[in-house]
Parts: sequence; structure tokens; C-alpha cells
Amino acid sequence: MLKKNHKIVIIGCGNLAWHIAKQINKLNLFDIFIYNHQANPNLNEFKSKLKCHIDIGFKSLIRDAKYYFICVSDNHVSNISKIISPIYSTSTVLHCSGSLPLKAIKTKNVNKGVFYPLQTFSKADDINWKHLPILLESNNILNKSTLEIFTKNFSKNIIYLDYKMRIKIHLAAVLVNNFTNSLFLAASDLISDSSSNQNFKIFLPLIKNTFKKLNNLNPQESQTGPAKRRDYNVIKKHLKALEQNEDLKNIYELISNLIIKQQKKYHVKF
Repeated sequence: MLKKNHKIVIIGCGNLAWHIAKQINKLNLFDIFIYNHQANPNLNEFKSKLKCHIDIGFKSLIRDAKYYFICVSDNHVSNISKIISPIYSTSTVLHCSGSLPLKAIKTKNVNKGVFYPLQTFSKADDINWKHLPILLESNNILNKSTLEIFTKNFSKNIIYLDYKMRIKIHLAAVLVNNFTNSLFLAASDLISDSSSNQNFKIFLPLIKNTFKKLNNLNPQESQTGPAKRRDYNVIKKHLKALEQNEDLKNIYELISNLIIKQQKKYHVKF
């Protein structure tokens, strides 16, 4: 059972660490300790705005915390986990990666888990945790129960998934978020190279409606555009306009072909 002033450690001081600490701070139940491997200006904001204890390096890493969140890049998770040595067997060490298995945590003789919020995090974001999907995994039944109770302080939308399925979710998240944003950037560059003097914000109503439709339609139903219609004349014009941008031309052609195949798969009539 969690009690007031339980200690929570967050290792790392990036965007995810910030939002986890910010949400925990709102509860006014926990003492929060932030550790980073080197000096970072972000640490001061954790201290001044979220009232966290901060430290540089791991020599003074406390051993009596209830939860240890590892919020670092994937290639450092295992090494970081090895230096965590809680004195309580009921402590839980968590990594927050969608692309690492539970066994990436190398801490000995403690509960282990995955706490993966399915969201993109920028520091200035106002994150609505209430319905945000959080993917959990645990190494035992008892820990699963206590981890669920704790996670409900963040969200009611809790999903238990093993690594095999979580890595697929992570891959899909990269497609719908990171790849989509990269295309936004490509679109912005495309119009900035023209003489139209248009700002990327011209696309915001289109983007908002594209995502809004997904509240009522599945992706196959909401698909529109020349590839969906098999309007090869328009596709040829677009490809010609991209002759000076080989990378984007190839991407346009590949995605257009993908859309055509998807429509055939779902037996869409033209």
C-alpha cells in the first residue's frame, strides 16, 4: 500500500521524465528524486517548479524508494538498471520504453515492470493523462496488482501487453506519429521553396479534420486522395513536381502504391 511521502526516483531529465514527475507532483503524496548522469539545465526546473530533489551522477542514488522510473534512451536502460540496488524487495524498477523487453532491467531481487505511456511528449505539452493509454508489464502477479493501483494515479486506460505485442504497438506509434510529423516537415519545406509565401499553418484545418474523422471512421474508411481514387494523371503531375527531390519523390510513389494495395485488400470499388 502506498503511503504519503513514499519516495519515487526518476532517472533522466528529458521530456518523459518531466511529465511523469509533473503528474506525480500533482498528487502531493510522494517525495520525488531526479537523477541525471551529468549536469543539465533541466534539473533546476525539476527543483524549482516541481519541488523535486535533484542530483548529478548516481553515487547518492537512494535505496529506499518505492518506484524507480528509468527514463533514458533504450541503449542505456540495462546499464542504468544495474546500479539500482533497493533495500526493499517490494520496490519496483520500471523502464518506460515501448521497444525494450522486460528483461532489459538487470536489477536483482526486486519487482520489475514496464510503464509505457502511448503518447508523444514535448516539455511544453499539457498532457491529459486521464484517458491516455499506458501499457504495463510485470514480472509477477503481486507486482501487477500494486503497479495497476499506482498507475491509476495517471490513467484509467491501462493495458497489459507482453513485449511481442508492445513492440508492434511501438512500431505502429512511430508510423502514426514520428513518420507523419516527418511528412509534415517535408510539406512545410515544399511550400517554403515555392513563391507562394504560404505558412505551414494553412494545413492545420486539413490536419485537424483528418484526425477528427478517425473518431468515427476506421483508417480504411477515412482514406481519400488520388491514390485511393487511382487517379494516375494527378499522381504523375505530383511526381513531376518532385523531380528535384528524389527522396520525397520515392516516398510519394511508395506510399501511393501502398494505398492502392490497401484499397485492393479491402475490396474497395472504384
